[in-house]
Amino acid sequence: VSVRIVDGGAWGPFDFVSFQGFPAAFGGTMLEIARSDNSLRMLQILTFSGTLSASGRYVKSSGSTPVMLWYPNPSASDAAARCSCSTYQQSTGTGVITWP
Repeated sequence: VSVRIVDGGAWGPFDFVSFQGFPAAFGGTMLEIARSDNSLRMLQILTFSGTLSASGRYVKSSGSTPVMLWYPNPSASDAAARCSCSTYQQSTGTGVITWP
């Protein structure tokens, strides 16, 4: 199941989450942050399994909330090697994604 976090309610911790069971060469977005509260959100130990197609993304930020991933799996270099896309993450709003 893809997850989209949007405006309209309190946002508590979102840590130790695993995204798995997606089809091979998944073409959607596994996690989208679509919030406009402008405060940094740190997400710890998110695990993304599977491969991405050219249009697929592990994480997308479509709002203004900056997102920092702590100890994501895969790491940035491994995520880039696993996808046939230009990038495994995408920011379409002003919120920046930091993926070590």
